[in-house]
Amino acid sequence: MSRLDLLRLGDRREPVPHAAREVITSEPDEPAGKPALLFVGGDRRGAGIFAEHWLGHAAGRGFPAYALSVRGQGRAAEVKGDLRAWASDVAQTAASLPARPVIIGHSKGAQILAEALARYPARAAVFVAPRLGRLVPPTPAGAPPTLVVGDPDDKRAPRQMLEKAAAHYGVAPLFFQGAGHEMMLAAAWREPLDAILDWLDGTVVGE
Repeated sequence: MSRLDLLRLGDRREPVPHAAREVITSEPDEPAGKPALLFVGGDRRGAGIFAEHWLGHAAGRGFPAYALSVRGQGRAAEVKGDLRAWASDVAQTAASLPARPVIIGHSKGAQILAEALARYPARAAVFVAPRLGRLVPPTPAGAPPTLVVGDPDDKRAPRQMLEKAAAHYGVAPLFFQGAGHEMMLAAAWREPLDAILDWLDGTVVGE
């Protein structure tokens, strides 16, 4: 199977035109044999929302960390797109990394992740405070291990939404009371990220 076929699993429409993308990177000081992480945000800040705390901390624990601004976000804000184009940005960026990454989507970025998983077989998938919309997410390629995390009191991605997303992927949600919707910027930002990284250490590291 060619790389083009890999990125277009289940989608035989014309390819999405290429657009410039912003990627912020944080690498471990020494290789630790852990998978790369690709973070996908859900608003116009894009990659920047992960740069303050999560990227550096993930790299400090041995995970090469990348945060993506899809078209319409961050420094790629001048280029417009839709869900299919954003998912293509994620799949193309993931395929360009040195090894198949874990993809982590936050808020509406989780909806982009869900769409991207239909065309790219991620090493694992993590949905953070997911807002997946009303449509049923497509079936992921390759059945990646999946984690759903959020704050049950989050007004923008409440318990019911977290439980629905988790049920769709056949997992139980992991709750962080008081973490808020933008938990990567919260005072307690470290707790949910460490839980995600611990899960990855026990699930995909060493495969």
